[in-house]
Amino acid sequence: MVATLSPATFPCCAVIAPTPGESIAVLQQLEGPLSPAELAGILQRTLEEQGVAFGSDRAKQEEKIRADRRLREEQDAAYLAALQIDKEKDKPNSLPPRERLQKPGEAHNNRNYGKLLNNSINVTKQNSKVNESNKEKRDKGVASKGSESQPTQILIRFPNGERREHTFLYTDRIQSIFSYIDSLGLPWIGNYRLISNFPRRAYGVDQMRMTLKEAGLYPKASVFLEPLGTRVP
Repeated sequence: MVATLSPATFPCCAVIAPTPGESIAVLQQLEGPLSPAELAGILQRTLEEQGVAFGSDRAKQEEKIRADRRLREEQDAAYLAALQIDKEKDKPNSLPPRERLQKPGEAHNNRNYGKLLNNSINVTKQNSKVNESNKEKRDKGVASKGSESQPTQILIRFPNGERREHTFLYTDRIQSIFSYIDSLGLPWIGNYRLISNFPRRAYGVDQMRMTLKEAGLYPKASVFLEPLGTRVP
């Protein structure tokens, strides 16, 4: 503190205030002997002159904190709403396969069901390998990056009602989500982009280098896969 103020004589009195970046601002510095009345008057004038400016900065910081909290709450609400919608869609899938296939409006017939079952097994195996690979990367990242290796949960919803939930690092890039989707080996997926629920935003080629935190997909988010020029069977 003495090095910061660098007083030329003592006694020395200073009025300081915190500033961003863990530093301080010197509002007033007094050196040499002063009477109590003089000291009280100078301090009063300093507070009157500087108090409004610092009160304004404090109000802006508090408003930013409240805005960040509201954004986080709205993201969590959108994420939970997406999960609830998917659970409602999955209720018919709890029936035995034969009964489910005989219901009116079912998207697949008996022949397609066998293919879908085989695809599901293959996707599960591939998903297991991807998870193991990502786990190894995350374990290495924890050792090398420390606090930077914070997870973020991404729920991916497909046009056919299918969904996948996967955990990434918040430092991973949008490209990681596309790579994960491509690794699933779903044959009907061609060109596509991703759409987030809240804030509503599209992610494509131009956003590949953005991190998940920069894209607003941290600590959890729900995205929808939107095909580009390709129809889902």
